[in-house]
Order: sequence, then C-alpha cells, then structure tokens
Amino acid sequence: NLHRCVFLQDPKTPKFSISDPLYATQLKKDLVMNVYRNGAWGSYRHIRLDDHHDSALLQVEHAYINAMTRGDLASLRWIEGPLSFYCPEQNPNKELCHVYYSPLNFRDVMLASGKLPPDALPGDLAGQDCILGLEFAGRDTSGRRVMGMVPARGLATTILVDPTFLWEVPDKWTLEQASTIPVVYATSYYALVVRGQMRAGNTLLVHAGTGGVGQASIAVALHMGVTIFTTVSSQEKRDYLKRRFPQLTDRNIANSRDTTFEQHVLTETQGRGVDLVLNSLSEDKLQASVRCLAKDGHFLEIGKYDLSNNNPLGICKIFSIIIIIIIIIIVIIIVIIIVIIIVIIIVNCFQSVAGSLSFLSPPLTCTPAVICSSRPFFGLPCGLFPPTFITHPHHLILASTDSTEYGPQTYRYGVCVRALNITYVMADNFISCMAVFLKNVSFHGILLDALFESDSLAKQEVVRLVNDGIKSGAVQPLPATVFTETQVEQAFRFIGSGKHIGKVVLKIRNEEPQKMVAPTTKVVTAIPRTYMNPEKVYILVGGLGGFGLELANWLILRGATKIVLTSRSGIRTGYQCLCIRRWREMGINVVVSTADCAKGKGASQLITEASQLGTVGGIFNLAAVLRDAFIENLTEADFKTVCLPKIDATKNLDVASRTHCPELDYFVVFSSISCGRGNAGQSNYGLANSAMERICEARQSVGLPGAAIQWGAIGDVGLILETMGDNDTVVGGTLPQRMSSCLATMDNLLQQPHPVLASMVLAEKRQGASDSGNQVGLLEAVANILGIKDLKTMSAQLTLADLGMDSLMGAEIKQTLERNFDLVLSAQEIRTLTFGRLSELGNCGSEPVTTSTVIDSNGTATPPAQDSTQIQFENVPELMPSEVIVQIPSRAVADTKRTPIFIVHPIEGVVSALHSLAAELPIPIWGLQCTKDAPLTSIPDLAKYYIK
Repeated sequence: NLHRCVFLQDPKTPKFSISDPLYATQLKKDLVMNVYRNGAWGSYRHIRLDDHHDSALLQVEHAYINAMTRGDLASLRWIEGPLSFYCPEQNPNKELCHVYYSPLNFRDVMLASGKLPPDALPGDLAGQDCILGLEFAGRDTSGRRVMGMVPARGLATTILVDPTFLWEVPDKWTLEQASTIPVVYATSYYALVVRGQMRAGNTLLVHAGTGGVGQASIAVALHMGVTIFTTVSSQEKRDYLKRRFPQLTDRNIANSRDTTFEQHVLTETQGRGVDLVLNSLSEDKLQASVRCLAKDGHFLEIGKYDLSNNNPLGICKIFSIIIIIIIIIIVIIIVIIIVIIIVIIIVNCFQSVAGSLSFLSPPLTCTPAVICSSRPFFGLPCGLFPPTFITHPHHLILASTDSTEYGPQTYRYGVCVRALNITYVMADNFISCMAVFLKNVSFHGILLDALFESDSLAKQEVVRLVNDGIKSGAVQPLPATVFTETQVEQAFRFIGSGKHIGKVVLKIRNEEPQKMVAPTTKVVTAIPRTYMNPEKVYILVGGLGGFGLELANWLILRGATKIVLTSRSGIRTGYQCLCIRRWREMGINVVVSTADCAKGKGASQLITEASQLGTVGGIFNLAAVLRDAFIENLTEADFKTVCLPKIDATKNLDVASRTHCPELDYFVVFSSISCGRGNAGQSNYGLANSAMERICEARQSVGLPGAAIQWGAIGDVGLILETMGDNDTVVGGTLPQRMSSCLATMDNLLQQPHPVLASMVLAEKRQGASDSGNQVGLLEAVANILGIKDLKTMSAQLTLADLGMDSLMGAEIKQTLERNFDLVLSAQEIRTLTFGRLSELGNCGSEPVTTSTVIDSNGTATPPAQDSTQIQFENVPELMPSEVIVQIPSRAVADTKRTPIFIVHPIEGVVSALHSLAAELPIPIWGLQCTKDAPLTSIPDLAKYYIK
C-alpha cells in the first residue's frame, strides 16, 4: 500500500515531476496504477470476456454445423470453416462443392446427443473436431449438379469431396430430391448386395421400413425380385408403405415396437425364416431378429448402438460350446439325449391323466389341426407336434397375448404336457441360442464409413451399383422433411423423435432453375474459428517445450503445413523426435532452428530461414526461464537470465518482423498471471512478462498484430508438471489449466482485438447458486429439453416419462444434470423424476445457512429458524437405495414378539412412499428395496435375490 505507479505511454507528455500540475492532480487521487495514454489518464483492470458462443458471431461463406457441447442438442451452432484458405494444388484428390441440401442421418443424432461415442467410427474420424454430416447435393465449382458422400462435416456450406463418391444428378430430379439418395442407397447396396450377396428369390427382413435406408432397401430388393418383410411403428407408417410399394400387403409388414415381428415372420415363412435381416434395432429386438434367420442366412447390422456397446447377439455367452459340439463323440451323445427326450414328451402327450384341464379364455374357434397348420410351434423342433398328435382342444393352453398399437390381439398357444405339468410356448430360450450357428449363418457389421478409408473393390462396387440403379430406375428419391439452415436444433430433435418418414434435410441455399450455372454464394452467421494459411510459415520460439509441441500440433490441425521450431539446445528427447517424425509423415514441413532470438542477429537469421519456406504468417514466443526468489534475494544475473528469452527476444522479433514479415497475421507472446496478478518470488518473471505486454500494446497502437496471453498454471506439460507436482498443484491461487482447455481458449483469444488477455483456473471452488436460482435453472433446463414452454401448466406429480420423454431426451437430460448441476442419476431414475422432485433437487444443491441464536427485544433467546433447504434435503428420499432390507417406523412396541411384515417396494424401487402406511400398523414392518445390485431380468430372479 506504500507504492504508487505512473506509467507514461504518450510521447508528448512532459517530463515527470511531482510539482507538475498534470501529475500532481492525478497523484492526489491516490491510485495505485496511473497510466497516461493518448492525452488521458487511465488504469489497468481485468475485465471478464464474454465467453458465450453467440456473443461474437461473424457472417462467413465457409461454415459447418457442430455441437459445442457433446450431448447437448441446444448447443448446435454454425462454426466458421477452414475452406477460406482452399487451394486446389494442395488438394489434388479432392473437389470443392457448394452444398445446397444436406440430409441428417441417425448417426448424426446419436453422435450429437452423446449416445454414440466418436471412437465407434472407423479410421481417424474420432480425432476430428466435427464428425457430423455424411451426404449432400449441390454444385461443383464448374456449376455441375452433383450429389455425394463425405466421411464427416457434410452439414456445411462448402465441402471437399472425393470425386469417386460423386454422382451427377439426373435432369429429372431436383437437388432436394437428389440429396435423399447417396447414403441410403449406398448403404442398401453395400449391405444387401456386396455383403449379403442378395439374389432374386431370397427373403429379406428390413426393420424401420419407412426410414431412409428402409425404403431404399425395399426398393432395391423389389427391383431384384426379393420377397420383403418389414417393420413399422405405427398404422400411419404401415399405410404409407402400402401406398409407396403396392407390392406390399399386411402380410409383409409387422410391428417394430416389440418382438412380435419374430412370430409374424416365422409364421409367414412356415418356420423357415428369412435369408437376410437388415437390422437397425437394438437389445431384445436385435436378438429376436437373429432368431428370424434361415439356414445360410446373413445378418446385416447397420445400427452402431449395439456394436459400440458390445451388446450380445444372444449367442456369445456360450460361445465356448462350439468347440465341444465339433467333437464327434459329444455330438452323438447330444443327439441320443435329444431323441430320448422327444420320445418321453410324445409318450406323455398321450398319457391319460385323471381330471380335466380348464381351458383359458378366449375359447378356440377352430380345430387343433387348423391351429397347427397356421401357427406352427416354432419353439419346438420341426415336426415334433404334427396336427394329428393334438386331438383335443385341451391339449392347447393360452400362453400369452400380445397387443400392438395398430393391430388386434395376437394369441400365443403352447402344448400342455399334462403328465409333466409343463407348458411349452414359443419361448426365446427353448432351443439353445447357440443353435443359430448350426444354421450356418453369418453376421456382418455394415459400416459405410469404412469405405472412405481406401480404394477397395467394395467401394468401387457400391459406386457402380448406385450408378446402375439410377439408370435402371431402381434408385428413386425418397420423401423429405425440409428444415432451413436456421432450424438446425429442430431438425435434429425431429429425426430423433422417430416421427419422420423418409429423410430429414437441411436446406442451405436456393436452387437455381438453370441446370448448369455457377453456384451462388451463401453467407451464414457463424462462430469464428482460428485457422492457419497452409501457404504461410509459423514460427514457434521455444517450440520444443511441452506447450510448444502441443501448440504446433494444434496449428497443424488448424491448417498449418510449414512450422519452424526454435530451441537453443535443439532436439533432446525421444518425444520431440516422435512428434517431428509424425508431422513429417503427414506431409508437414518442419524445421528445427537453434537461432538465439535474444540476439538481434539470431532473430533476423530465424525469420530469414523461415522466409525461405514461404511468407511468415505467425510468430509465437513461448520461451521461458524461471529463477524464483524473494526480491531481496534476486541478483542482477537472475533478472538477466529471465528477461533474455522474454524481453530481448520479443524486442528483436518485433523489429525483424516489421521489416521482413509484411503479411504477418499473428504476433503472440505467452505471458503469466505473475505479471497481471502478482506472485510472491517471481518479481523478475513478472517484469519480463510485463515488458512483453507493453511491446504488444505498442504494436497494436500502430496497426500491427500483437497479443500477450497471461496464462495461469499450465497442466499436463511444461514447467509446473516438471518442477512443482501434478495437475492438482495450486500455483498463485490457480489450478493448472489442462492442455485441451488451453488450446480451446487459444482459439477464442486469437479472435480478440485486445493486446493483453488472460486465462486461468481459480483454485477456489465456485460457490453454489442461490436456492431459487439453482432451482429455476434446473427446472428450466429440463423443460427446455422436453419442449415445455410454460412450467406453470405442468403438474408437479407427472414423471418425465409421462411427459413424453424418449431415450434421446433422457440421454440429454442425464448429461445436463451431470454437467451443470453435479447430479448423477441413472436412466431409470430419470424416467421416474417429477418436476416436484426436480424442484427439491434444485433446493438441495445450495449451501446450508449457518444457524445462530437470536435475542429478541424481551431478552428471550429464540432458537434459530431451520433452513428450509436443509429440511428439504433431510426429507428427500433416496433415488437409488443402498440397503436391501430396512426397518420402517411403525406403531409396534419395541419388545413385541409379533411376526414382522415384509413390504416389497413399489415400482420406484424404494419404500419411502410406504412410511405413512407403516406408521399406522401395530406390528414390525420391514421394507425390501431395489438396490443397484438387484437383478432386473425378471420377477422370479428379483424374488430369489430378496429371499437370499
């Protein structure tokens, strides 16, 4: 508090003197920092940057769509793309196309919502910052109308395309119609013809028949003379399919919402099954699809959910049995046992047993022979119960009924073997699921993305088949629901709801009436991004350090192809060698220089070397040396050692760049919060960084690029990790900022017009929001995902499932609760949440109020009022119980010997709702709760768990 600083940045100011009125008047204000610039007094302040994505939007020609936060569809935004630096010579195997229509695929929704991890995609797609978008229709640079596929980033205004995956659009189609073609027909041909070897006369089961791939597959199969079975989820979709494909009748269409399609397909094929299954369903419906396969069948899996989660086909659990049944002796024994069992069953079917078996309703209205001929018992070996064996209706028993949302009840009958007291139904597990292998079936994972990895024969065959299909008329446009480029979130939510028929398409620009015309320029509002010019050279002083290597890699990812790294000691570690070798294998021109920029000749030499590769586009000074000590212990040598790579190097680079770098875009130096905020023991380091910041301010004042970034502690790499500990070390009141965060921050900071910027992670934990703020924020976040506009109209007792929450919304709500409110709930718990419960959880998120005793006006001590937040927290029942058996308070006397009652939990899994009931009972009450270890496969399994 004893120091006052005066900093003169105006060359026209008079010499400093306390008696001068200019300075005396200012010093009377008793400010610590006084800066005179451009004829006015000011000071230095840290002003928070607006980190909202929509705060600094630009109008750009090249942009793409991506989710700013994975799992949050509300964060989908247009982002500035890299094609402003497009150069045909550097992309000889790519063609620039202007997108007019870009369809959405379910893969895009799964990726954006977080239900499909990026590493489920083949190749190096997972490492890209945007992996949305697979297809488009538009024009190439010559104005020709084309449609095509790309591995990623297809939801864009402009894209680079492999010419192999481009098809010319027929004159009879609009670009909107053409956009519905590439992915669905390429997938269909690749799955059915290339992998499934589909031929005329085959039978095919296609799930989700009204979807894009479903309709394309039906069209291709019908054109090839294949018998089709398909599934839909509503009567509306069933009617649509029959209108679009008159060859299909109700016998060809089943329900996709449950597993009844298995019975339907087997019935219509007389128990044989189908030759091919094109599957996009998951879990139990996937396993039912497997059981629909005929001998030598092909199972074609196009859904990535089960593949990425490694879900079982229902056959892998006993896969080791394959080895055993190959052995001839074991096979013979099994056959003998089966024959014996069959004989026993047949004998008992005719065994006379006293009494009669009451037949369940509804009564049979047909003879057993008719039933057996029309509804064979597929759960049993073929021919085990021919019609002549069942001579009386009492040999049949109603096993179950299945109702669909658009069809009548389906009655499932089994054979009652009364002597054994066993009811055989069409059970999923009657025949060992391993038996599917005995039918010589094959399973194929259909990953269309993999075709982009190489020029394989399969890729060429798919391109040829689509071309032939267009010429023959087998390939026809699908119906499309069109959204504009400003309705991105609505389009994603619409396709995620499963209500669409055909394709969902984003319209990027209007199509011109001419067949051949130069593409129109489309400008969209997008979030700015930093990209490097591949023709320019980027110099990194201190680039072989930990942060330097990471920054170099980031520059390369952003388009840089020419990098110069400087280090006075050169390459010293194996990791440095590895990075440089990998970059060079990628075609990046990397030069390592030992020029010393702390000397004027060294800085000029460095820029001269870099200029031989091309025009210098950026200079980054990351060099740093630490000599920490309290100021009374610092020597002149300590100051010089620290200031050389900072002050001297930056001054020399500033002078040299003004002469030799006329097209410089970036002049960036790495400063530290030890300068902006101060840090004990780093006076020399703070001085060096402050001088660099003043150089950047001077550069900006004359219109030159210049930016100094005050970093807090840096994590993962660099000085902090090497000398002071790990990523949890507190340095100067900050925690180390992880490298991924630093690079993402760099992207934002390089877009700012300010000469001095800062980024740090405070060590202090952020205090919770107020009760009302946290509560309202939680409710509004969930309501926004569910599409609820007015919370006041919602009943507090309705669960999220009652409000129409689907699996996609559930995943988004789960990630929002975890990310923004630190609430970790399972999918089952989220389905049972109510808005009343959400309100309680919002209240529980805040800090409890400290209590104290209050003395009133009469001198009476009044106990503190209980904090309502704490009361609600104590009364909130657990969502996932930790104890299986808990005693519930009742009116029972403590020493009573009455037999206790055990109450099973309701569907929520906890017994808290039964406390009021137990409180009225005069006997001991114990409750059974469904913990996380409880089996949820069936009621009998759950009962065994509780008994145990």
